[in-house]
Amino acid sequence: MKSKYLYILGGISAFTVVVLILSDMFGLIEDDYQGYWSQLSRVVYYLYSMLPFLVILALYRLFVAKDRKLSLASLIISLLGVVIFYVFTKNIFDLPTFVFSISSSMISDIPALIFGILAYRQSQTGISHPLAIMSILYGSISIIFNFIWNLFPDLNFGFVDYLPLTLYFIWLIWMGFTIIFGKLDEPSDKLLSKQV
Repeated sequence: MKSKYLYILGGISAFTVVVLILSDMFGLIEDDYQGYWSQLSRVVYYLYSMLPFLVILALYRLFVAKDRKLSLASLIISLLGVVIFYVFTKNIFDLPTFVFSISSSMISDIPALIFGILAYRQSQTGISHPLAIMSILYGSISIIFNFIWNLFPDLNFGFVDYLPLTLYFIWLIWMGFTIIFGKLDEPSDKLLSKQV
């Protein structure tokens, strides 16, 4: 697949994740486990894990020619997060909190942090420094919050609890627009075939 098409797929996936999460927050997705809405809800929750991976896949394509080892490590971590999510999800509505937090950190938080660092070091890729910093902030803060919530499940920070999700929204929308409409460095297919 050509780089530009993968970027478009990653950007659309980013926007779709935002729409799905907002739909869930405003009660547009039913959380019962019976009937038609149950099947739709199950598909939506599975998309929560798959779509962010497509964003990471697009970033992998962008950065693999610049730093093969870190890019590949990020992609593998994200893929393992998806696998963990699917393996442990027998009943999506009874998914253990620690499984969700670990898989979500692996799917998007850790890769976003790594790619944010790469983008900050290599601005010629087309990812701006502010977006790189946002990626670092989102990734690191989400990892820290997930770690704290795993240790202290009943801990409540009030409105601060929404900070990781807010940063996630900003990161998805900003990154989505950037990889679709931005002037990104598109590595040649010959170069990619040597890297992958």
